[in-house]
Amino acid sequence: MSEAATPLPPKKHICILGLGPSLQQYIDITRRLGGRRRLADETWAINALGDVVACDRVFHMDDVR
Repeated sequence: MSEAATPLPPKKHICILGLGPSLQQYIDITRRLGGRRRLADETWAINALGDVVACDRVFHMDDVR
């Protein structure tokens, strides 16, 4: 008996932000588009950048003890 294949969820566009030169490009593009949601479905930030830029997830990769 074969089962019907379940459709895959739509792919998400994710921006991952770090403290590099592409951060300025991200800010320029989101400002031009009128907000971060118009560029990507989710925005992820690394370390302290998550406290500076509006984002959905933050990855703390430094030792925060």
